[in-house]
Amino acid sequence: MSWQSITLNRSLGVYRAAWDELNLRYYGGHPFLDSRFTETLLRHFGTNSEQLFIHRTRNAIDGLVILRARGRGVWQQFVPHQLQTSPLLIPDFKLIDSLFGALPLNAWSIELMNQDPEYFPPGLTEDASRCCVLPHALTMNISLKGDFDTYWDGRS
Repeated sequence: MSWQSITLNRSLGVYRAAWDELNLRYYGGHPFLDSRFTETLLRHFGTNSEQLFIHRTRNAIDGLVILRARGRGVWQQFVPHQLQTSPLLIPDFKLIDSLFGALPLNAWSIELMNQDPEYFPPGLTEDASRCCVLPHALTMNISLKGDFDTYWDGRS
């Protein structure tokens, strides 16, 4: 298992098909994670400092994430302000520990912002000793069970 990185030029390039395959495998083809949407964001909001980190297990791509350096030792996921959920295409959050090995030696933090609780990798909230989870946009997904009056009476 290993990570490699390539600098993106406002496009996923040859990794477009792998991006869509992982989105389909992990998240059922979520539209916010589709390569066409992601490339549009890169084209309009990218700075050409974004890097695609590619994880392989036995020569098969099983993880993709777009990061950029934010400051000394801090890397952040590519998340334009307009995006409510961000792409983290990995099978398990434990892969993030190994991602540090692919970053420069002074990297001490990776910010993974706007993770939708319905569409994020397993393990994100279980390992609280190594990460800080801050809830975001908790009303994005409201379950409607029963009739409207029951729903409305249950609102704060």
